[in-house]
Amino acid sequence: MNSRQVREHSQLQKIIEGFFVSEICTPSKEVWIVSPWISNFNVIDNRQGQFTSVVPTWTPRYIKLSEVLYTICSNKTRINISTRSIEKESSNREIVTYLQNLEKNDEFKNLINLKIDESLHEKGLLNDSMYLAGSMNLTMSGVSINKEVVEIKISEEFVNDGILEFKKYFEET
Repeated sequence: MNSRQVREHSQLQKIIEGFFVSEICTPSKEVWIVSPWISNFNVIDNRQGQFTSVVPTWTPRYIKLSEVLYTICSNKTRINISTRSIEKESSNREIVTYLQNLEKNDEFKNLINLKIDESLHEKGLLNDSMYLAGSMNLTMSGVSINKEVVEIKISEEFVNDGILEFKKYFEET
């Protein structure tokens, strides 16, 4: 099976968690996060400490998106994020500000590509092995509350096509 749709919140939460954990365990060259609304919500449930062996600084607790992004950058993976501006979407403020500050760190400055796009409506998460596309914004409401549908694509063809499309989008001015 090359793709499947997910609507149930508990499955969606686990898929988002799995996307980020797999990215940390097997780093891609680049990761793409495209979401008009993005917030610093709990993306990984580490309350049992099951991921502490992967990232020793993660104590048994929920892990926020900002911590995950930091870890991905620490693996030398380039993060391409497109969202709307913090002036129009205050929910984006924490993550956008966090990324702008992280970008000032010499270790990470060439690993963050932040694109602000006021007309953005598309949503997706993409790495070298998985493409999640659908109606979900990368927020707690998008993952846990709203009725959303996300398609998971894992075939090499889907992933490569997604990478080409996102590269093209991020090169647009």
